[in-house]
Amino acid sequence: MRGLSRHFRKTALFTVLAATLIQGATASTVTPTATPSAAADPNLSIEQQFLERYFNDLRAYDRGCSQVAGKAQVHASDIDPLQRKSDDLRQRLSDVQRTIGEVIRKLKAANAWDDLDQKVLARLTDPRQRALFQPSGLKAALEEASTSLGSRGNEISTPLETLRKKVTSQLIDGTGSVVLVGYSSPRPNPLTSPSRLRCLGGKIRLGLIHRLGGTPTTNTFDEVCCACNCGAIGNTGISGTPCSQVQ
Repeated sequence: MRGLSRHFRKTALFTVLAATLIQGATASTVTPTATPSAAADPNLSIEQQFLERYFNDLRAYDRGCSQVAGKAQVHASDIDPLQRKSDDLRQRLSDVQRTIGEVIRKLKAANAWDDLDQKVLARLTDPRQRALFQPSGLKAALEEASTSLGSRGNEISTPLETLRKKVTSQLIDGTGSVVLVGYSSPRPNPLTSPSRLRCLGGKIRLGLIHRLGGTPTTNTFDEVCCACNCGAIGNTGISGTPCSQVQ
């Protein structure tokens, strides 16, 4: 009987130890529940670079139009290269619109859309710079551009139309010289010409630079100010530089 009792005690002890080991092994295979973390800022570097290239090309085209317009005589050969650039910029507009739509999608997916304007304004301390995003901010510019930018191609060709009028007003007189007949239009400056495309593009460039932690140059602020006519009274940029001198 005494041996049998010891046998039962050993059996019970082994049973408890086995149950403990099984519980430990089971617990070790359970993956802890991850603690939700805050959404990371969206990676917009590819979209920003694409938009920057496009609007750099648009500014280069605008400068080319202004340089040709400053000539005493304008010929068709001066306009042809600009026409090719204009056609290229117009064709790329639909890609720009899609890219801006992707920017919006990424911002919303990262929960960075609702407070977008607040974060941009928080980085602007100069009231003249803040005025570019008030009363409508970056969100409004992105939304408008994502639905209407592709239909604004005519705004790109507007400076060319002015140049062509200058060409058609030039006649050859009896001595073989070119003279201007009935043409008194001032030298066009695309930066100050009414263009929703250029204003929207400028606001989006500025806003994304700020949203991604960068700092725009003074010249960039002046370009956007002139495109949006924020300095219309004095025809100057934010820095006070005349829009005709903004490069």
